[in-house]
Amino acid sequence: MGYCGGITDLLQKAAAHMARERLAGKDFRHVLEFIHELYIPRDSDTFTTHLVSALLRLVPADVQSYNEVNAVQHLVAYKLDPEDFWQVPNANEILTRYLDQHPFVQHVAQTGDGSPRTFSDFVPMRQFKNTDLYQEFYGPMRIPHNLFMDVRDRDTSGTTVTLGAHRGGREFAERDRMVLTLIRPHIRQALANAHLTTRLAAENSMLQQVITDQSMSVVTLTAQQTILWGMPRALTLLKQVRGWNPHRPDQLPPVILDWIRSIERGFDKPKELQSPCTPLELDCSPTRARLRLLRKGNHRILVIEETGHSVTPDELASLGLTNREAEVLSWVVQGKTNEEIGHILGCHLHTVKKHLERIYMKLGVENRTAAAMMAADAARTQRLSTTVDS
Repeated sequence: MGYCGGITDLLQKAAAHMARERLAGKDFRHVLEFIHELYIPRDSDTFTTHLVSALLRLVPADVQSYNEVNAVQHLVAYKLDPEDFWQVPNANEILTRYLDQHPFVQHVAQTGDGSPRTFSDFVPMRQFKNTDLYQEFYGPMRIPHNLFMDVRDRDTSGTTVTLGAHRGGREFAERDRMVLTLIRPHIRQALANAHLTTRLAAENSMLQQVITDQSMSVVTLTAQQTILWGMPRALTLLKQVRGWNPHRPDQLPPVILDWIRSIERGFDKPKELQSPCTPLELDCSPTRARLRLLRKGNHRILVIEETGHSVTPDELASLGLTNREAEVLSWVVQGKTNEEIGHILGCHLHTVKKHLERIYMKLGVENRTAAAMMAADAARTQRLSTTVDS
């Protein structure tokens, strides 16, 4: 932490201590109740709705607002309590247009200081009333008195999150500023918790289907597109892909890495140039797999779906089958139906069934699933043996 940052933290802690000492007992109890409710787990949308409602009870005003503001890109989104508070037509557009006249937004952008401030801390009310922002926005809504604070550090895009209390009748008192000073660090932490809860819920919804489907497994990736974590089955499949480096188990095989980078490049283009995020079909011998990339913000999840096994009749020699039986079983392993196998081999459906009966008898199994598993194991053993001999 730099010198200036350390001094700022000390000043904020000192201000909070002074506020705590000077608040009336009743006000302090209300602050404690507010903080207790603040840390109840909620997603971002539920949390911000609760926040503006609870603040309205703690710091009385005509309306409370939660605002996400990007002064550089001139983007504004906000939530109000009460929700039916009357606004001027095209309020968001007007506020966005005159952000450069907003005393608090400009103060935070220039100094990074988001502690509670009223407009009158920056400019006399008579002077502020001459601005377009007042005459087209705050004036018509009859809320000339405003108390703002910043509750989240600016991200890389320059977006800040502010809370605003707005009144028409009287200016905010020092008591209101002291209350906000006390609760500000708690709001910042609770807001971060809510964002985390939202992110985890989104990732959980993406993973839920994968986890319950035994034919699927997942790998989570870092921002550098290396493996952060993977389900055991997913890691086993990746090791079967050509180009896997056993000395760098966190690295994806080149064919997968190139596919991911191609998708990422597509998202950097204008929307009209984007291509669909088509799955990647891979041979993870003796298994076939289909890979899909799930994206949410900076997070990437690789979903691997096993689509069947790839087995040649020659790899089934150890099972003691005839050439035709080995052909039939190789197609069974790849998920083909009896009708499809008959069409591929040019024989009658009844003939395919007879071949399968003899295959089951020779392998000592009762169904095609068990036969396919034995075939896959035999093919894997054959390939390992071939690799060792070579």
